[in-house]
Amino acid sequence: LRVHTHWDGYALDTRPAKRWMLTTRSARSVLDAEIRPGDHLVFGRESRGLPGEILDAHEETCVCLPMAPGERSLNLSTAVCAVMYLALRGCVSRGEASLDGDGRLVMPAGRG
Repeated sequence: LRVHTHWDGYALDTRPAKRWMLTTRSARSVLDAEIRPGDHLVFGRESRGLPGEILDAHEETCVCLPMAPGERSLNLSTAVCAVMYLALRGCVSRGEASLDGDGRLVMPAGRG
């Protein structure tokens, strides 16, 4: 775990990671995103999400969780959990990760 006090520091420190921006402002579903080992999932504050300038700068990787009509959003911890498991499922189905005999996740060395 590394804490960054500013977006610019994080962006510099984590190059060249692909960043998936989770936002209710996107029409592209996270179900359509190919999240790979080493990619970053970026969530904003529960109260107001990610700043508009960050979303605008990363428009091509903005995704949302599909919601029922009339629902605004999920609580942040629920959204993080859902997106993380969707990403892991994709990695396992593409052979980029696997499960051991105890059902535990196995990531290739240096990935994830």
